[in-house]
Amino acid sequence: MYTQLKNFFQYIASAVKFIPVGMEKPVVHQSFMVDSEKYSPYLAHYPMTANETAYLQLLEEIITFGVEKKDRTGKGTISLHGQSITYDLKDTFPRFTTKFVAMKTAIAEMMCFLAGSTNLKDFHALNCHVWDEFADDSGDLGPIYGKQWRQWKRSVGTEIDQITEVLKLLAKSPYSRRLIVSAWNPEFLSNEDLRPKENPSLGLMSLSPCHKDFQLLTRPMQGLYDIGRNNIHYLPEHFRDDEVLEQAVAQGIAPMFLDMVLSIRSNDMFLGHPFNAVQYAFLLSWISHCYSMIPGRLTIHIGDAHIYSDHVSQVDLQLSRDPYDAIEVYFDPSTRCPENFFKMNNSDFLSTQYKHHSAIHADLAVG
Repeated sequence: MYTQLKNFFQYIASAVKFIPVGMEKPVVHQSFMVDSEKYSPYLAHYPMTANETAYLQLLEEIITFGVEKKDRTGKGTISLHGQSITYDLKDTFPRFTTKFVAMKTAIAEMMCFLAGSTNLKDFHALNCHVWDEFADDSGDLGPIYGKQWRQWKRSVGTEIDQITEVLKLLAKSPYSRRLIVSAWNPEFLSNEDLRPKENPSLGLMSLSPCHKDFQLLTRPMQGLYDIGRNNIHYLPEHFRDDEVLEQAVAQGIAPMFLDMVLSIRSNDMFLGHPFNAVQYAFLLSWISHCYSMIPGRLTIHIGDAHIYSDHVSQVDLQLSRDPYDAIEVYFDPSTRCPENFFKMNNSDFLSTQYKHHSAIHADLAVG
């Protein structure tokens, strides 16, 4: 009991930056030791592994402080509630390197959501098979993400294209706090008493949304120090002169930063989270590119952050590996216009070399 209490208070102390007498200071990860004089004003204040280190630290916290719980799938989880993590796209893109992350597959899934797809054939056309275990025999997935994003049913019988409406509002009123897209439609949530593939025949989602809504938020650029290795690619050419950019910042006409806040009710931290980080960072980057903004921070709020009981050994292996420098992701400047948004392609992006450890296999929990 004493050891458990000590560990608990050490955890709380490190969270509030206060160390009681007699307790050890939390270890500062080596990668956070940055020589700021090493970089020019355009380059990073953060190391190239900072985003991934934050993810690995959360994995370790779940293993150390999480609570064992039963769940819908019958596998059981180790869970922490109410977790938040922020990936700053200033310097790098959160495609993790301590295992292989299939970025094109993650982007393909996002493309299907944006197209309003609800059938496996559309996912398979992009070589995406992440929904195979959830569809019925005809490939129907029910009114999942894409249906809610692009064709939300109104009580009067018409539909709302949430994506299009939010992008219109972003262009018209970028400081609006109503730039929200939701997939959480209570009328069509899956029935937990049924297997996922049994829900579509009842007009329900095969799986209720895990990443249930996201919000876009803009903020003005404060100075050259706001620009890092990754998001400098999104700065229009005529702003890449220090004096020009400083004058633009002073006059309030410099490009704005675009942030995203994503809410996830339930997150499989080993298999699902790396996918979600990639696809929403990509969506944030693509919107920024098309609307001449600079990708900023992706903040993810997680209701139940969990590791499945049969993924623990895989997580231990991943935590034993040191991350490599993360990639940068950007697009051809000639495609920078709002009209290109729905022409997104999972092969059109450019990136620096992806150096990574080998893949780590784990079974997907379906239930």
